[in-house]
Amino acid sequence: DLNALTQKTELLEHFLDVPSCTTLLGIAATSSVLLLVATVQQFLAGRWTFDGIEDGASISRSASTGSVGPLARAESGKIKGVYLTNSMAPKVARERWQQIHESLNDITDRVPRDVFVDFHKNKAKDPSNEIYVQFVDALFAAATGLMLPQNKKDLGKHCFGYASFLHDEFYTGETPPDGLGLMSTPAISWFDPMEVLRNELENDWRTAEKDAKGYVQLEKFEEVILRRHTAKLGGIKAAKTAFVQSIHRIFGACVLLNGNDRRGLDKHGFFYAAMFSYEFYFADARDKEKSAGCGTSTPVADNLGITK
Repeated sequence: DLNALTQKTELLEHFLDVPSCTTLLGIAATSSVLLLVATVQQFLAGRWTFDGIEDGASISRSASTGSVGPLARAESGKIKGVYLTNSMAPKVARERWQQIHESLNDITDRVPRDVFVDFHKNKAKDPSNEIYVQFVDALFAAATGLMLPQNKKDLGKHCFGYASFLHDEFYTGETPPDGLGLMSTPAISWFDPMEVLRNELENDWRTAEKDAKGYVQLEKFEEVILRRHTAKLGGIKAAKTAFVQSIHRIFGACVLLNGNDRRGLDKHGFFYAAMFSYEFYFADARDKEKSAGCGTSTPVADNLGITK
């Protein structure tokens, strides 16, 4: 109405007449223009993207399976979009847990080796590949190794989920999948929940001693991983023994990630092997009598949040 219009006009005249208000208006206008320019620049550079197009998911093609996968894909060392690289992990883990239980009696059943292997071979591009066959067997051993000193023969949701994500990293091409985005950095990272983990992986890779071909061998991998996690072992010799055995199993699976029997970890293999080691059941290893392994309420890192 007329009264409201008059009040707005008087307010505008006040802003224009008072120097401090004019300054504030100038700052606000300048900031708005700069924000618009920066947004357009990021959009044109292809960096203003989030995790998803479909139901919040970033759709990527896995080099190992030839199938469309829901986790963010990123190339090593390159800055990708503004995204949370692990945001879809809980959803994907839940879906895979449900899918694999189509072969079992109850949704709470633990997953035995044959069911695990068959489930992932059905997702593989070339399940008869000799290195892949070795890999999937070694992968199950690495997953059960997270529960040492318990000698489990099957997997709960936590160990199954991380093993399944690690399975996605098997490839036979030139570029590793990096489906979890461990080797890439979001353009804006202050809200990235994996920032600490990613930095620790990068630091461990940088300090790990490599051979003449640039690979990290088992002895040096063990040395770096023990240094990272030794405090979690509580100075208990039996816990350290169990963790070292787990490290060896993880190494045995991850050296096969690129489809070659190379017996050494490159950066991609190292990152995913090191990430997997965080999921060891340290609390159980420190107290074998009370340990029950994967699927219990025992505290575990769960960096992807798949059990929450």
